[in-house]
Amino acid sequence: MLQTGNTGLGDQLLDHSVPRYQRHRPEQTLLYQIIDKHYPEFLAQLEIEGKYLPDHVHLEFTDFLKCGLLEHGFLRVRCESCHHEKLVAFSCKKRGFCPSCGARRMVDSAALDHLLSELDSDRQFG
Repeated sequence: MLQTGNTGLGDQLLDHSVPRYQRHRPEQTLLYQIIDKHYPEFLAQLEIEGKYLPDHVHLEFTDFLKCGLLEHGFLRVRCESCHHEKLVAFSCKKRGFCPSCGARRMVDSAALDHLLSELDSDRQFG
């Protein structure tokens, strides 16, 4: 039961209408599994043919394979009220094909576009 008045984050987490953080598990997605399995073979085949990927493309793949995995770095986040802890894995923050980071960037840019359009309309008619 939630208390009324001055409630902390711990109290709000008891309310199921408040969204809760849930770590995505990229290693369980089909895209991750395919890239993890075939990328080393792909690089080996390119090397046999005397070809190489541009550095920025290679970096996109290697960062994607580290994105969201706790073994590649994380923050420990602790609630000050209830002292519950969560581990939040680092993300790659790439624009390429990472579905998690790509979606987050899209939401962020859409929010910025919306804000800028409101500012433009205020300036235009204000």
